[in-house]
Amino acid sequence: MKDKPKMAMISTDIRRDLLSPIQYFKKLEVIHFYKHAPYSDFHPNEFTMDLIQYKSFFDLCYKVKKHKPDVIQGSEPYGFPKTFPACAASFLMSKLLKAPLFFPMLESRPPEIRFGLLSSFLKKCLKIYAGHAKIVLYLNNKAKKNLLDAGVDKNKLKWCMWGTWGIDINEFTPKKNGLEPNFGRAILFVGRLEEHKGIRYLLQAFKKVKEEIKNVRLVIIGEGSLHNDMKKHAKDNGLENDVAFLGVIKNKDMPKYFRAVDLTIVPSITTKKFEEQVGMANIQSMACGVPVVSTYCGGIPEYVKHNETGILVPERDVDGLANAIIKLLKNDKLRKKFGKNARKYAIENFDAKKNIEANEKIVLNLLSQSGK
Repeated sequence: MKDKPKMAMISTDIRRDLLSPIQYFKKLEVIHFYKHAPYSDFHPNEFTMDLIQYKSFFDLCYKVKKHKPDVIQGSEPYGFPKTFPACAASFLMSKLLKAPLFFPMLESRPPEIRFGLLSSFLKKCLKIYAGHAKIVLYLNNKAKKNLLDAGVDKNKLKWCMWGTWGIDINEFTPKKNGLEPNFGRAILFVGRLEEHKGIRYLLQAFKKVKEEIKNVRLVIIGEGSLHNDMKKHAKDNGLENDVAFLGVIKNKDMPKYFRAVDLTIVPSITTKKFEEQVGMANIQSMACGVPVVSTYCGGIPEYVKHNETGILVPERDVDGLANAIIKLLKNDKLRKKFGKNARKYAIENFDAKKNIEANEKIVLNLLSQSGK
């Protein structure tokens, strides 16, 4: 094996919170190929790995071949149609360069629901793709079920936080630095203002919270198609002065916003094409020692400990959401206990440095077994 083998990571969209931890790969030379950076929340000079943008399937194949990686991390297959060219290029270049292939699987929605008539075709593609891969990494149990339902060999499957590495526990920390905004008593929502993020249910719940607790504010970070509707809803319900819409905040600035609030609310809901795969806002909040109120959407229950690091409620349950928020805002002792539990849980499970060290061993073992 080479002293420092080259690993090609092939993605479509990238963002800072998923890129930053890659710096912890020490025994592999990471070359990250990506197509879009839609969030504009980082600068390429911020990272030590090679970041190479591609324009098309053929451009990606050309650039991967040029760099001659020793191992290839392919793209998520059920991100169809966006990720399909990246998966095809990963498969082809793995065969051409004789570089072992592996890939992560995050998608938790059943393909029959998400893709309809295309599901049979995509399941066959997944089986072929996984058949060539040496290992397949999954991040939640529903993703594992999708793999098994497609006929993927169960002996190839391994759980690990690949791609969604965790967080920098020294960046996302309860320790204040004096730069935190002064919101007073507040709860926080972080995410896209879209239907599947449950923002509509949160605003309905917040009205009920205000009936019980007068001096609390709702801070909303993010943009999306529901922005104007949600501002109108707040105004129509007399909440205009109690709901702050802050727009998009860069990921590197987020820790101080988590530390400035009492709770983080992640009210995501399942739709035809969406379930939460992990729920990064929950993980980031817990690392800052701030408990969460979230839902049983997708993989969230695998990453939040109900009644230990926060409270989980059924999706679309406005009363349940409101009652959980009220319970934790009124009970300082319980909220602080959950906050301490959350920080401890994040350190033990979501430390990106520790997770990447473990993930690196998986790849090095794969290379060793492949004679690379």
